[in-house]
Amino acid sequence: MNYTLYSQRLDAYKKHDGWIYDRFPATFRTQLVYIVRDLPVKEPFWQRFNQWFEREKGWTPKIYFIQESSHPQREKLEYRLEQLDDFEFLDLIDGLFHQITETLEPADWNDAVQELNRRFEQHRLGYFFSQGHIQRKG
Repeated sequence: MNYTLYSQRLDAYKKHDGWIYDRFPATFRTQLVYIVRDLPVKEPFWQRFNQWFEREKGWTPKIYFIQESSHPQREKLEYRLEQLDDFEFLDLIDGLFHQITETLEPADWNDAVQELNRRFEQHRLGYFFSQGHIQRKG
């Protein structure tokens, strides 16, 4: 039988379009931490987001002991940004920026979304954020 499976066609497509879809470099993850730190949100937002994300992923809530921190929930998120596998990381970005655009005024999140999209381009990552969620290029 002469048939090319979807995964094989997808691999060929990825090779030709020049975008990266399946790995996020450490520098991109670090840049995302800085974007998160610049957001004008308080600790209760981070706590609600972490609880929502853990529930959506079906994870047991983890307790992180961050000494003398005034932002333990934000730092919990930052830790995850560095530790999650690539597809969980993409879920986290998608959920986080969706919640941000639903919760904050556009003036408070517009710069963060623009920088996120610029960083996707900078690292040749085949995604962009628009209309409240992560979308794939192409």
